[in-house]
Amino acid sequence: MMFRQKSDLIEAFRIGIDPIPDWFMDKVTNNKAILLSPTVGNHSPFEHRSDTYCILRNENGISSFVNHGQYIVNNQNRPIYSYEAEHFEKVYELIENSTTTFRKISKHFEAFKIGLDPNPEWFTEQVNAGIIILLHPILVGMPDGFHNLSEVYCLMKNKDDPEQNLMIEHGEYITKAFNIYSDETFNKLFENIEEPKNTCKMNDTNCGTWS
Repeated sequence: MMFRQKSDLIEAFRIGIDPIPDWFMDKVTNNKAILLSPTVGNHSPFEHRSDTYCILRNENGISSFVNHGQYIVNNQNRPIYSYEAEHFEKVYELIENSTTTFRKISKHFEAFKIGLDPNPEWFTEQVNAGIIILLHPILVGMPDGFHNLSEVYCLMKNKDDPEQNLMIEHGEYITKAFNIYSDETFNKLFENIEEPKNTCKMNDTNCGTWS
């Protein structure tokens, strides 16, 4: 399955380009933000002008200019602030079915839970190469046709130092880069970006579980 790192969500819009959201209108109403235009000066916040820019005022009364087209960001962890559009769009991506909610862009990666999810091809290749040994608490060895038992865990060999062989417990996550995470830690850091695949049927040797 494919995952990405979790990210706090933020609200953002481009001044003078995108519709003005309610949370920013509250700032205008409370005189914490002033909308301006080089052609008409101060103007109604309900006017959506192509040359609008603004002044933001923080809690200490210090003002900062936000140029036309810059992003204004509403992050619950800090006061609203501005971002150059070019930099913002390299760091954040719009979430699905939204026009103003963004999250940080992160690389997607593959991972699965040993003994619970189907074994991906890249993991099976390491098993076939003898680098990873599938184990079971009752069965001795893992005869063909039993790779799918739900109690399966595994041992990852270290060719250079056998004393550093790594035991991967049943239900732990293994990434394609062969980083290992407990279920609790993994779910705090990452989120699934695809629908889970059906569990495998009994006697499917490329599977970690069956139904």
